[in-house]
Amino acid sequence: MNRKKTYNISGLSCNNCVAKVTTTLAPFADKVEVTLQPPTIKISGQTADITTLNETLKKVGNYVIGTEIFETYIDNKTITKTETAAATIATYKPLILVFAYILLVSLTVEVTQREFLLHRFMSHFMAGFFLV
Repeated sequence: MNRKKTYNISGLSCNNCVAKVTTTLAPFADKVEVTLQPPTIKISGQTADITTLNETLKKVGNYVIGTEIFETYIDNKTITKTETAAATIATYKPLILVFAYILLVSLTVEVTQREFLLHRFMSHFMAGFFLV
């Protein structure tokens, strides 16, 4: 599988810069896409590390490839890190709801007693998970 990597890039000021960076990095990847707004570079099939790419870019101008922007590609759709986090929360939502329910019931049982005993609370809490 050909992994696409997206990086921030600095030093771009015009379309001529975009063309210069694209042609300079073309030998180091299968596909290079450079955008001016926002200043990013997408590299597919990267064959060199970032240090080598930056050294090559330094020879043609004041361009610096910065940090990688983490994206996931599913069915040719780009999913950013924020969307991935939202999907993770959606995945664990039922578990969080069960945990909150058992915690609430266990605390309610302890409130009805005259004193809070940790071992009794934990017994009720563990029994709730056992029943679920």
